[in-house]
Amino acid sequence: MLQYLNTNKDDNFKIFSNNIEQFQIGDSIRIQTFNKIENYTIIDIQIISREDAIRFRSYKRNVLILSTPYPFNYVGDTPTIWIAKAKKL
Repeated sequence: MLQYLNTNKDDNFKIFSNNIEQFQIGDSIRIQTFNKIENYTIIDIQIISREDAIRFRSYKRNVLILSTPYPFNYVGDTPTIWIAKAKKL
């Protein structure tokens, strides 16, 4: 199942313990819900156009996609989107 987390530029995944600007391929992500904990490893990080972002909604199974407007500190509508793909462990 594809899981997709999106945030606006003011939040930038503050739920994570480190800043997303510091995420690197190979980093671990743990997502905890009410009834389970799932672990992921980041396998890819890209900066893409808004037009290309739609294709990530039909990506492979067992993948978590994090996305947020980029540049992170941009004022106004951002021209691109930061995407991190993480594989379920």
